[in-house]
Parts: sequence; structure tokens; C-alpha cells
Amino acid sequence: MGAFLQSYVLPVCTFEKIDGAARFKLLFGTAFLVNDGAICLTAGHVIEAARTHAEANGQTIGLIGKAQGGVASANIVAPITAFEHAPKPFDVAILHSQYKSKSPLKLGWSDVHIWREVAALGYPDNATSGPATDVRINVRGLRGYVQRELVAGDVPLGEHPDGFELSFLVSRGMSGAPLFIHRGGYDEVVGICVGSVRSEMIEDRHVEIQDNGREYQEISLKVDEYGHAHDVRGLRGWAPISLEGRTLEQIVGQDER
Repeated sequence: MGAFLQSYVLPVCTFEKIDGAARFKLLFGTAFLVNDGAICLTAGHVIEAARTHAEANGQTIGLIGKAQGGVASANIVAPITAFEHAPKPFDVAILHSQYKSKSPLKLGWSDVHIWREVAALGYPDNATSGPATDVRINVRGLRGYVQRELVAGDVPLGEHPDGFELSFLVSRGMSGAPLFIHRGGYDEVVGICVGSVRSEMIEDRHVEIQDNGREYQEISLKVDEYGHAHDVRGLRGWAPISLEGRTLEQIVGQDER
């Protein structure tokens, strides 16, 4: 396992080359290495947004990792060489680069139920600091529980697969972060964070007719927000072209469940 959290949970960013060096431009989300760096996963909308921006601005999409295979403190940039989207409606993509590092994150197929304690790790926009010439992209850990098991159609944001309603929010930049259960020696990834859901409900409405005949309304709203993650266990049979016919379940292996 690498010495740094940032060695296996990685910012997805765009860069431009200046005098042979990579200059950070924009943060789009989070990716993570699983199964000792065998594969890297993120949210599909993260890599699409980064690709679109990079193509429009002559930039490169890449990952920020740690040097010397994740054990040195210096940051390095690894261009993303290829990616592939999971079948719809999953908002998931597999990424490829030359970056390698050990990872305690393992894809898992354990049962996940309401009140199950879970955690996430990623790079929210509001934790980024420093001047443009020395940007610090800081990692943030979240911890909470599953409030509700979601099935297709439960979230009013278009088509989606089974997933989890979380007790914490998934802010901008945290999309693509791993949702995992701590197992002691490793962390079992059961979902991929894709965003937050906001709903509003009218709790009270007061209407008055003023002397001039105009109507005055006073409305009290109850706002509910929660994080949303897609259930990665639904992708156990996915066989990306880059895995040469092997499925995610075969990559995990029986001994790592």
C-alpha cells in the first residue's frame, strides 16, 4: 500500500504543457485505483466533461498521483491514455494511464443495507487552494451511512441504476469518488459517488389579498439533500474491451471477496 491517500485516490484534471512542464488548469472530479492498481475507475460524466473541455481548449486530461509508485511526497501528472464507459444507465468509466501504485481499495460484492456505515474519499472543488501557479488540490474524507437503498427510478434525475442514498452530500469534485466499507486490512468498494440530489417540499403556504388587490404569498419550504452513489456491484459482469474479455468480477478474484 502507498504511503499517501493521494497515491490511489486521484484528482481528474486538465493540463497544458508550458516549457515541457504540465501546468494544472481545471479540476473535474475524482478517480481511484482498485485491486493493487489493476484498474482505475471514475464517474462517466467526470471523464466526459474533462475530455470536452480539453478538446475545446487544447489541453490534456490526466491524473495527479504520487511519485515513485505512490511512496514519495512529490506530485506527478499521468495523462489518461484511454477510457471506456460502462453500459448505461451506469455513470461509470474505466481509465488507463501509465500511473501505477498499490491500493487498499478492492471491488466487493458484500450485502449493503440501510444504516450500513460507509465512507468516501475525494477532491471537492471547495478544498482546492493556493495561487494559479501553485494550486493545492486537497483530499477530503467523508463518513456516514446508507439512508436508503435506491432502485431504478427512485431518483428524479433521469435514468439511473440501483444505488445508495447517502447521509452526506457529494459536492462538486467528489464525483467519481469510491464509496467503500472499511474491512481492516482493506476497503471494500461498493459504489461510485455521482452527485447530490436536492428536493423541496412546501410545508406551509399563507396567502393574503392586499388593499390594492394584489396577492401576497408567504411560502415555507423544507429542503432535503443527500448524496447519491451508483451500486458498482451491478457491474460485476461488465467486460470492458481493455480487460481483454475479463469481467470486473474475474479481475477481483475469489480470494479478495
